[in-house]
Amino acid sequence: MKRVILPIVAVAVLTLVVAGCGGSKVKEGTLATDDLASVIGPAPDTPAGASYADTGSATDISPAELRGHATTASDRATVIRLEKAGLVRLYQRSFDGGSNLADGTAYLFRTAIGARAAYLDLQTSLKRQAAARKLGEASASGIGNEAWGAHLTGSSESALFLFRTSNVVVVADMSCDTDCGLDIVSATRTYARAIADRVSQAANRKKS
Repeated sequence: MKRVILPIVAVAVLTLVVAGCGGSKVKEGTLATDDLASVIGPAPDTPAGASYADTGSATDISPAELRGHATTASDRATVIRLEKAGLVRLYQRSFDGGSNLADGTAYLFRTAIGARAAYLDLQTSLKRQAAARKLGEASASGIGNEAWGAHLTGSSESALFLFRTSNVVVVADMSCDTDCGLDIVSATRTYARAIADRVSQAANRKKS
């Protein structure tokens, strides 16, 4: 079974501090469950030469199913907060590349207000659980209504961008088992922006 990115699990795996706010303030419509597959979309176009292969079928689960992936008290508390914020569905795709692993995960909420509450909760969790690894801030300008990004180096290397648009929160991340040997932050930022553009396009189509 593919890994499912709970906010608290993402912290434990990547242990990132995130920073840099960006995005537009244009009013958007509310997305629905059937929008998630299209907004996460295909494998990233970056980094060059990654030659991604689909690792299997997408993960598409309900809040009740998400609780089944929560194995610790902290994870369970996170899922409860997501449900209180109005979590409707989680959709994730993972891709193995020649140099890295890429994941795109979308959390759909009933309202933009609920999505923002969940986004801020994740922000707080990431800050609180930062570990003693080499961490760098990554600019997230122009990604979604709100966005944070980070770069983690050490025995392995990762980059992550968290953003919200309308009633959707997205985590786009890439990781390498060792040093990536390339600009993984730029590659992940490009991936996040591609997803953010699709989210915005879907939201704009649904304006009332």
